[in-house]
Amino acid sequence: MQISTLVIGLGKMGMGYDLARSDSKSKLSHAGAVNNSRNFKLAAGVDSDSNVRKIFEKSFISRSFANVNEALTSTSPELAIISTPTQVRLSLVEELLGAKTLRVILIEKPLAKNVEEASKIIRLCQENGTKLFVNYMRNSSQGTLNFKEWLDKQDISGSFSGNIWYQGGLLNNGSHFVNLLEFLLGPADKFVRFNPRDFDDSDPDNPHGILLFPNGSVSVTPIECGGAKVNGFRIFFKDFSFELSREIGGFTVRNCINDIIFKNNSMLETMAQEFPIEIGELQTDVLNQINNYLSGKKFAVCSGERALQTISVLNPII
Repeated sequence: MQISTLVIGLGKMGMGYDLARSDSKSKLSHAGAVNNSRNFKLAAGVDSDSNVRKIFEKSFISRSFANVNEALTSTSPELAIISTPTQVRLSLVEELLGAKTLRVILIEKPLAKNVEEASKIIRLCQENGTKLFVNYMRNSSQGTLNFKEWLDKQDISGSFSGNIWYQGGLLNNGSHFVNLLEFLLGPADKFVRFNPRDFDDSDPDNPHGILLFPNGSVSVTPIECGGAKVNGFRIFFKDFSFELSREIGGFTVRNCINDIIFKNNSMLETMAQEFPIEIGELQTDVLNQINNYLSGKKFAVCSGERALQTISVLNPII
């Protein structure tokens, strides 16, 4: 039986990313991924904008409602996906938890606008027996899981260093990569913000800084590159490095080898081991992992608690 799903917030992540690419088999939005899944059924969409609702109904042949209360009187969702601005998410969760059929809530990253609201959302879901996930979608990719399986077999007990580069706000977009590094390497201790040449004063949402781990540090740098999407990270250990970026399309690993020109020196090999990530399948990957959870199988989706850890680390910028 398909899992009845309610999508709340019909902006870019809710449905917009798929409207201009309706012929594509891969789906980038929540509504697109749900509608394309054999395990989930798109019960309805929720948005306060009537024009947006009309587009949703025409595009997905599904009902829509102006608010959650209206939707819950006509649907019985097991899964609710929240892709609204952060400032209304706590109130939406409070409304949703009145639905007796609800089993899972998936909230867009970064979960909430601050640590206090994130903590309250987690507590409310726990008290209600509703599973809370957060859409740090690369956590659910098979490419990420394959890479983590490889990484867990390596000696990473020594110190490491690296760099995260991001666009679109550290909390809103850069936190993707902070959260993913925490998934791979363990929780970070804190983020230390600094203001090179006072850049941060004019753009407080895109700070420079250092992300400190128990045995390593990663510089965090906002990037502008002619409007291009430039996001990712590169991490260096004693014997190898790994990198993730959109341009690469997944993880690459390069081992340290003897330098072919300078004797007694080392270099990174030019041929890399690759762990591909299909960007167009990420939302489908998240749904598949949620289906695994609901089926009692092993699953990989970012929990509310792990998302709270990421928000807590980045708290100085909130």
